[in-house]
Amino acid sequence: MLYQSRASTVEQLEQRFFLSMTPSSPRPDSLGSGFDKGERQILLSRLTNLSAGTYNTLSANLAANNVSAFDSNLLSYMRGRSTASYFFTPGSAASIGDYVNANLSITSQVQKADWVTDQRLFPAQSAVDSYTVLLPANINWSDASESSNPEYIPALNRQEWWVDLAQGYQYTGDNKYVAELLYELADWSSENASFTLPALSKEYASYAFNFGLRVDNWLMAYYSMLGSSAWTGSANSLMLYKLVQQGDVLNTVSAGLTDFGNNRTISIGRSLMYLGELFPELNTAASWESRGRSVVFASMDGQLYEDGSHREQSPGYAVNVIDDLVEAYKLDAINGNTWASKYKNRLVDAVDALWQQLSPNGNRPAIGDTYRVSTAAGFLKAAIVLDESRWPEAKPRARDAWLFGTSAVNPYLGNPVTPALGSRGATYALDKSGNYIFRSGADTSARQINFKAGPKGGLHGHSDLLNFELFGYGRPLISDPGEYYYNDADPKRAWAVSTKAHNTIGVTDVNHGNLESMASIKSSGILNVAGGYMISAGHQGYFHLPGAPTISRVLWFDGSNTMVVVDFVESTTARNYEQGFLLQNQNTSRNLDAGLVYTRNTDGLGNVRIQSLLRPGQSAGVQLSNIFTTSKAPPNHVDPASRYYVSQTGTTFAVFATLITSHSGNTAASALSSASWVTAPVKRGQSAVLNVNGTNITFTPPGWQRLDATAKSRGTSNDIAYDSAGRLHMVFYDRDSQNLKYAVRDTNGVWSTVQVVDDDPQSGNTPSLALDKNGRPGVAYQESANGDLRYAFLSPLSNAWEVQKVDVPGSTGGYPSLAFTRNNSPAIAYYNKTKGDLRLALSEANGWVIQTIDSSGDVGRFASLQLDPNRPTASKFAIAYEDTTNGSFKWTIQYKTGYRFETIDNTTTNAGGYISMQFYDSGSSSDRYKAVATYYDAAKGQLRYAYDTGGVESTVWTHQVIASKKRQGLYSKLFIEAGQPRVFFFDGTNNKAMFASSNKVIGGRWTLATLAPGGRELHYAYRRGTFLYTSLDEATGYLNVLTK
Repeated sequence: MLYQSRASTVEQLEQRFFLSMTPSSPRPDSLGSGFDKGERQILLSRLTNLSAGTYNTLSANLAANNVSAFDSNLLSYMRGRSTASYFFTPGSAASIGDYVNANLSITSQVQKADWVTDQRLFPAQSAVDSYTVLLPANINWSDASESSNPEYIPALNRQEWWVDLAQGYQYTGDNKYVAELLYELADWSSENASFTLPALSKEYASYAFNFGLRVDNWLMAYYSMLGSSAWTGSANSLMLYKLVQQGDVLNTVSAGLTDFGNNRTISIGRSLMYLGELFPELNTAASWESRGRSVVFASMDGQLYEDGSHREQSPGYAVNVIDDLVEAYKLDAINGNTWASKYKNRLVDAVDALWQQLSPNGNRPAIGDTYRVSTAAGFLKAAIVLDESRWPEAKPRARDAWLFGTSAVNPYLGNPVTPALGSRGATYALDKSGNYIFRSGADTSARQINFKAGPKGGLHGHSDLLNFELFGYGRPLISDPGEYYYNDADPKRAWAVSTKAHNTIGVTDVNHGNLESMASIKSSGILNVAGGYMISAGHQGYFHLPGAPTISRVLWFDGSNTMVVVDFVESTTARNYEQGFLLQNQNTSRNLDAGLVYTRNTDGLGNVRIQSLLRPGQSAGVQLSNIFTTSKAPPNHVDPASRYYVSQTGTTFAVFATLITSHSGNTAASALSSASWVTAPVKRGQSAVLNVNGTNITFTPPGWQRLDATAKSRGTSNDIAYDSAGRLHMVFYDRDSQNLKYAVRDTNGVWSTVQVVDDDPQSGNTPSLALDKNGRPGVAYQESANGDLRYAFLSPLSNAWEVQKVDVPGSTGGYPSLAFTRNNSPAIAYYNKTKGDLRLALSEANGWVIQTIDSSGDVGRFASLQLDPNRPTASKFAIAYEDTTNGSFKWTIQYKTGYRFETIDNTTTNAGGYISMQFYDSGSSSDRYKAVATYYDAAKGQLRYAYDTGGVESTVWTHQVIASKKRQGLYSKLFIEAGQPRVFFFDGTNNKAMFASSNKVIGGRWTLATLAPGGRELHYAYRRGTFLYTSLDEATGYLNVLTK
């Protein structure tokens, strides 16, 4: 729609202005004490990089109490300065507006500006096409009662429409847009006179995210208005003042950012960089620009994989990130700042990844939090900025003209609004993010499969591992549910992000854990098989459940209309499983007894036929109630859908196979493809063979590591523990893959598949395993490559392993010993090699607190941590450890306001480590529980035993030698069973695991028993009179779990 020019609308302005609902006040020049000389003085105090003449003039204006002159002079300076460049100059805004009005579509911008000014309609959330929230003339910027959408207040305060108001004025010359902009600037500023960070630092990024988005909108609006006579001096001064305030918030938050894995940090860093780059007159400009750019680059490292795909597993959010980065790259280039090739190339790869993921009609696939809207038009911006020609080049959008100028976009005016995507190849692998694309061709009717192996994808990913979306003949045939708006209290949101809502396989009615790395995910990548393409993938996202289910999927596509999905499920105890497919409408025919459903679209576009090859014990069903997809933003964003599923109950192993055929028009697809069983697997790890269209195809699940009855592995250091249900948990460091692994043995003696906990190289040395009061495992260990202490736990919030860096500087984290406090928080005693200290790390609400317990010499190796049982309601600690400086063994316990230190044994001359400390019941009325320990005397090659018989104020240690023939006593592990000490240890002379027992703690007689060959890296677990122990035999190189 071509709007009249500013000159031709002068006669209509008065009439149109009175249609506006904009209040007559406040305005920037009528805020009184809210914005007077004092605030302008603060602003001037920040503008210390002004030339001396300009600064002195402004200072004199304020000294004379002439704020009007201050505003006028500052506005004149901003209009005429040449110290920094935006995408366009203030003086060119009018001509750009005329060009856009004459050549491009501005309907949406003007309509949004009119909704705000004439109808008082505002957006319910960001980036929506229609404004639906009706507000009174005077806006309350913090009143959430006006909309039930939880995104309403953030969207209201991001002020996206300010750009539409400013540029709407440039398109039409209508002063009502300026009046509204001035009103909102004044009104919002008066309600937000200052800013206070949230009480919890973990909320800083979410808080500052809105600042980042708002600053970006303000800057575009500011430069669009700055050269106009309608822009007032007071508005200019107020906006600069508020931008400086917001920059301070962004700077403070940026300084403390550590998690760069979500899209918020890019907005924060980019806007801080913009403020420093665009306002060099500020005394903080250089630091803001530098810090902001550093945050942008750190965010690229944190959010974009090496192949360009986005960690949040949402094409919708990838679009936002790419747009932000492309514009940041352009503004930097305008101001002479060149990005390192690493970051430019990463940005190019990100655009490529998005291009590859789009559906053949140019829409985004509704994967994760993504609306199914057209994106093809957005590639022109990236093509111009990054000088790439393979992406589709659409007719310019209005913003393109503002960003690049009229001469840059003019050659593209004849291009289609929605261009064809072009040739993208038959397959494309984004291995780093686990996304794989298969397609039949390049036209809009092509069949395309977007398959997601994982990870989940943070805030905006769904619980949809092994999910796929099938597009064909112009529509989604098997669809993702898409983005349902963010309201955790809404059951529709809970369903839309659930595993059950997606085209995948899982434990019935249970979401898999939030796997955020590839550590517990396997993928074969794309394989050429039987004239088509295959991928085999799987995940261990259900390890938080009893039975530790493992899920695998093999998908085959013939490159045209036929795909076959074969799913494998396994667990150590029987569970219920369900395979589901979401169809974007409810117009289906079905024969559930035969495992058949097919769509009946009559619009001449595509249909799909799903035929399950049902196995004994499997049944098919369809759900229609509360089943939907979401293709567009609210309102009217829920489209009825149907869910076809196949279930099997009460099984430890099952395989599901499904033939999916897509076709055009209304023709039945039964004759187009066929599939039948040839060989069905009967136990886990086996392949399935199907005959598909006359060809036998083998479907092999990923090669999960499995353990035999003795858990034979290439593990070295390890730990084991029973939970209250009798399941045995084990962690070990794999010498071949050099990472930390976990497995659990059920009460029936069957081991789960082996799960990688931390896949960083050399992560997992000397693990210490403990179970919290809910039976969830936690493990402390050393990451040896950097000498860091780490802690991993199976989180009750994410239902997945989460890895934390506990202590990093220097070489630290040696010999960790983990225990859970009375309030179920982890505590870790360990050795800091760099300082030679014994340390204790405690997990608290705001992170880990590190305490140095003993720094007297080189102390702290082989720490053994226990809670003091004499204080059962308080978390007080006792630690036994080596004093390497003096060649002795020490013990410390929390006492009064500090720690009391004692020497266990100073008769040793060379220490030796391998300390294991417990408490025994002495029966005394005070200080009833006393310490007892075993350790290795390296000088004499002895296993020694010490027990305390002292009182509350001091210990009295008595020593015994348990075994003394050469190298006996390494890897000692002590347990008190019914008042009798038991010790596992290594006989280094004979390469044997040994077991020592005594009939009493004090003064007992010791009996030795030989166990199995090996005996290194010994750990034990005890339950109901039975010991299990681990034993590493270096003669064979294998670690086993054995029964004593």
